[in-house]
Amino acid sequence: MRALARSGHEPLAADTGRLSLAGWSRFARGTLRLPRPTESGYLDALARASEDRSIDVVLPTDDETMELLAGRRVIGRSALFTPSTEAFATARDKGATSELAKRAKVDTPLTLGPSSAAEVAACLQSFPLPALIKPRKGSGARGIRYAEDRQSLLSAHAAVHAHYPFPLVQEWIRPVVKKTHVCTLTLDGRVLACFTHGILREWPVRGGVGTLWQSVRDDEAIEATAKLLTTLRFTGIAMTEYVYSPDRGPVLMEINPRFWNTLALAIACGVDFPTLWVSAALGRPVEGPREWPVGRVAQWLVPGDVLNFIFNPRRFQQEIGYLPVGPRTHAIWRGDDPMPLVAMSLIMARGALNPTMWRYALRR
Repeated sequence: MRALARSGHEPLAADTGRLSLAGWSRFARGTLRLPRPTESGYLDALARASEDRSIDVVLPTDDETMELLAGRRVIGRSALFTPSTEAFATARDKGATSELAKRAKVDTPLTLGPSSAAEVAACLQSFPLPALIKPRKGSGARGIRYAEDRQSLLSAHAAVHAHYPFPLVQEWIRPVVKKTHVCTLTLDGRVLACFTHGILREWPVRGGVGTLWQSVRDDEAIEATAKLLTTLRFTGIAMTEYVYSPDRGPVLMEINPRFWNTLALAIACGVDFPTLWVSAALGRPVEGPREWPVGRVAQWLVPGDVLNFIFNPRRFQQEIGYLPVGPRTHAIWRGDDPMPLVAMSLIMARGALNPTMWRYALRR
């Protein structure tokens, strides 16, 4: 909302209810009420709204909406800039992503995807340890379980399989000395814009959504990402995650084929992905800057970095402190646009009585 308004657009939020982070921004022109993407009438409602409200471009920002709009160039009267259905499915499926990395000659953890009871049994008895179990689809740390020994691996698989059938079994890369995310906008695999940041803190602490991150220049990771997206002939927005160990890296962990939670820092460093996306959707692709300031810091304080502080055993050994002092970009808070943080607080209050929300919030 903030970036698009600054570049001269009139952004309109879309949500299922009135309590909307983006919709409460003073830069939003309002909030359009739509059904959930999982409901059958979603696409028809979006198409009608595009006509009724004269919407020029639609920017899908979550997995469900992107999956519905992948392969399209328009919805109603609105332009889109999305990957093909095949490219999106490959990027979304972590097993298919691992196979893509092999074709593109990009390093990735050993990954197996047993798809029957017999294959699961054989895999779990022979897979090298330590290992982790992760859903084929998802983002952040949802559904990931770690295992140091064989019995823990069996238990972890059973727990994840109960919610995400036939998950992947993957090599556990450790120790991790740094994590780099490569943010890109591409047209048929050609990179129009890119940006890299390093993850300094996350929630959950062991790995998940970034709560403190810093702009860096990581040409190795950029080169690896270019190989992946060229091989996939990917069009649209994506964020690719890598880890480095003392003797290995960049090692591909996953591709997120949608806008990412840590977007604010790229915009603050001059790589305005939302505005570039709109230009590309309207048939006027513009290349972003190839250089950006390094060392700039961004923070998602509430509740992300607060939770990291509570559960991080190294909370007092952090190079960059938790207090939001000094020059840093904030994911939600901004002094001239305070209402999204109010909305975030209300969303947290509403979820306080939901056991599922507590289980998600208190993952370590």
